[in-house]
Amino acid sequence: MFKQEKIKHRARVYKFDSEVSFEGNTSNTDSIESIVKRRVGMEGFGGATSIYDALDMAITSVNSDTASQPLIILFSDGYENSSKNNNINDIVQKAKNKKIPIFTVAFGENSDRTLLRAIADETNGIFWETYNREEFKFLFQNELFLLNHYYELRFVPCSFDFQKLIFSGFNESGDKVYGEKTLTGLKEVISLNINFDFDKAYIYPKYYDEIDKVASYLKKNAQLNIIIYGHTDNEGTVQYNQQLSLKRAETVSEALVNRGIVKERIKVLGKGEAEPYVSNDSETNRYRNRRIEIEIVNR
Repeated sequence: MFKQEKIKHRARVYKFDSEVSFEGNTSNTDSIESIVKRRVGMEGFGGATSIYDALDMAITSVNSDTASQPLIILFSDGYENSSKNNNINDIVQKAKNKKIPIFTVAFGENSDRTLLRAIADETNGIFWETYNREEFKFLFQNELFLLNHYYELRFVPCSFDFQKLIFSGFNESGDKVYGEKTLTGLKEVISLNINFDFDKAYIYPKYYDEIDKVASYLKKNAQLNIIIYGHTDNEGTVQYNQQLSLKRAETVSEALVNRGIVKERIKVLGKGEAEPYVSNDSETNRYRNRRIEIEIVNR
């Protein structure tokens, strides 16, 4: 892979079981080859898998070099079982702070795709599945292409005009380019920047700006209506959470009516705990699930 590239890549190679072994660091292709061939398969390694420790070490090793685009490629079956640092949320956040995408490769039919896909998604990486050695060549070619043609895609923020996609990247000459693509026919469900305290439907003043933006958007687009969906975490009974989520949606509806939006343009629904945005496994995540979404519909 590296020998076929005209661009010189710097590489650090780690191998891991219950411990993480740093194999080498080089930009010389012959040296990389000798590093990779230093061990044969899992020779000298046990059956444990310390994915989190390996990622943590790899992320820490990446210097803040603005002249290059760092990238981590993780090959694993995805079954974490022996890391000393089990806080994957902190590890992922560290990668995001350093703007390091993690590309994950699930090898074999019995891999934990859920974990590997989540790590890639959270860090703006890409998840691949491979089932035999022959697929690695295709995989490497794609990853190197992405290293040399790195694009950023984002929705237009804070305007509620989510039919427009903005992208930026580099052309073959290395010049940065920008563009826009208008998308139509999408079902537009938007998560608002509004969250609630436990067992509450009160909207804090810090979220008023978000409601103002929705009201302004609806005033400019008189042909549109909205459906407001309220959500809860999984604390409490299903029936109680259903009512609480509806109350939260009604609170946002009332705030929009107070800002001049005709009530008939708004429909409210409570989803309860049925559609969590993230797993309810921590107070931080439960707070994220106590949220509001709106769907934009034509009249």
